[in-house]
Amino acid sequence: MNNILHIINEYDSLKAGLKYIINNSTSNNAPYHNLNHMLTVTRHVYNALEFMNLSDAKRNEETLLAALFHDFNHSMGKEVDSINISYAKEGLVDFLKDKDYDLDINFMFSILDATQYPYVLPVNELNVYQLLIRDCDLCQGFEYDWIKQCILGLSIEMNYTFNDILKGNRAFITNSVYHTEYGIEMKRLHFDRMIEEMIILESIIL
Repeated sequence: MNNILHIINEYDSLKAGLKYIINNSTSNNAPYHNLNHMLTVTRHVYNALEFMNLSDAKRNEETLLAALFHDFNHSMGKEVDSINISYAKEGLVDFLKDKDYDLDINFMFSILDATQYPYVLPVNELNVYQLLIRDCDLCQGFEYDWIKQCILGLSIEMNYTFNDILKGNRAFITNSVYHTEYGIEMKRLHFDRMIEEMIILESIIL
């Protein structure tokens, strides 16, 4: 498994981006949409690009940088997600304003737009990179810290009880549809374990 700091260390843009996010994002310590989540999604994007043999170096870097910024300054439930996307775009623009990286800001905006939830852009209109970011955003639920990150974190941000989020999480995981080879493989590898763990937690908590 690729280490996120090794991944970031491969790209000057990601190294500078991480420094900028740590120093400027207001949501780094959010219950769910935090720095950990942005790094987790970036790691999954890198793994997906490798898994799917996507070899366009410029597009890959742009997708990784967009992933790193995708929840920058997230409102933590205070605003609708279109506003959260606008905050991420503003952060990316501000970060890039004094940089000379050969990166397409409009392409990165299209990656950020694909993450808006509930989903607005239809699947049949998305390119492979947009599909990939959606799948990787969902992969947070397969991480070892899913109880703290996904159940406790989302319950705080959404102002629901822990039990309410837990009740809905199994259905969310079950009904989530993945559209890339990487996402489908991740669900194949982790779905049964996640359902087993959720059932155990439900038997303890509910």
